[in-house]
Amino acid sequence: MVHTAVTGGDLRSGRGRSRRRGVREYKNGVVGAWVGFRDKLKRIVESKYFNRGIMIAILVNTLSMGIEYHKQPEELTDVLEISNIVFTSMFVLEMGFMLLAFGLFGYIKNPYNIFDSVIVIISVWEIIGQADGGLSVLRTFRLLRVLKLVRFLPALRRQLVVLMKTMDNVATFCMLLMLFIFTFSILGMHLFGCKFSHEMENGDTVPDRKNFDSLLWAIVTVFQNCTYTDLM
Repeated sequence: MVHTAVTGGDLRSGRGRSRRRGVREYKNGVVGAWVGFRDKLKRIVESKYFNRGIMIAILVNTLSMGIEYHKQPEELTDVLEISNIVFTSMFVLEMGFMLLAFGLFGYIKNPYNIFDSVIVIISVWEIIGQADGGLSVLRTFRLLRVLKLVRFLPALRRQLVVLMKTMDNVATFCMLLMLFIFTFSILGMHLFGCKFSHEMENGDTVPDRKNFDSLLWAIVTVFQNCTYTDLM
């Protein structure tokens, strides 16, 4: 009896170990399959053919946006709306593939991916808004898809980085320019205030379009002189 009880306990413990071993092997198999799938997907999204395909889609989408014109036929409008849905679906798939390949934190580590995801979310939101029958003001953000090319063109990306680094110097120059315009506007109000006007036949005076009668128009006049706009 004792021998039988011990044998039964060994069998149960052996089954438990076998079950746990099977669970571990199953988990390891699932994890290994998932890791292998992510590696293959990462090689796909990092391949030059995938990037070239997305770049061609962006260029074709940009050209399709340039086809629109005022009072265009309904057939052309329908074709462009269908193409917008197709291209938006392609960009959603691209975003999904990259999220699966790199993971959430690996995806948002690249700022260009964050920019692309914002554009994709706005595009999907626009399509949903049109489906509800409302007027969507988000159509303007379609033009931002052109900037997706920055990720695929290293030369353009370098120029954009240089431009962003010089923005602080440009802001300082703009502040200095505004200071000069304000100074000369005040000076013009003192020297030429109420002198740029036309006398009508009934004796009334009408100020010229370019005048120094008020600070607003003085700033506009000085700005026009700086840019050589409407001087004739």
